[in-house]
Amino acid sequence: MATWHAIFRPVDFVYTLLASVLDLRGFGLPKSQQKLLCGLRSVVSDPLGEAIEFMLRDVLNLAMRNTDNHARNTAVQRLPDGVVQLTPIFDFAPMFLDPEIIPRSCHWQASDGKVLRGWREIVESLDVDDSERGAIAEALHRFAPKVAALPEMVKDCGVEVQIIEACRKTIDAQAQQLEALAALVPRRECSDGAYVPSRG
Repeated sequence: MATWHAIFRPVDFVYTLLASVLDLRGFGLPKSQQKLLCGLRSVVSDPLGEAIEFMLRDVLNLAMRNTDNHARNTAVQRLPDGVVQLTPIFDFAPMFLDPEIIPRSCHWQASDGKVLRGWREIVESLDVDDSERGAIAEALHRFAPKVAALPEMVKDCGVEVQIIEACRKTIDAQAQQLEALAALVPRRECSDGAYVPSRG
């Protein structure tokens, strides 16, 4: 894996592809999302915050059927104040429409290589401590209403109705999975003995 100084030279670089962070050569190489996430966390200023952002973006990939999720379509940048973070999203499109049928190349995987398709098992598979796992679960859970609202949101942005309808099942599936993460959200005890979510 490339070092921080090799990735961000003071003058030459403003951003770098995640593929470069992990020293991946070629295009569309399969890699587990956990390994991409680990590489991302190793160079950013806020590992937890950027991990959450990375995962929220993948929710959108799955909801809107953007299968072109290889490591060259994610990048990190260093801001003038020295903060290293994900760049804004780029190359985000409903790639299921591509006649060449571009498959999803990076998957969330279990230790035995099995592809994980549910967000609960994905969150449980992460190599993070329990406090971070709880924060990630909570952020994903809180994203559910926004995902559920995607059809109207993207319609207002001018996305064609046929694309919205083609993505409706995957949007609904993602929203439902995120709602189900309530079971992983840390809870705190109130003065009356009841339990509520940690940010309830």
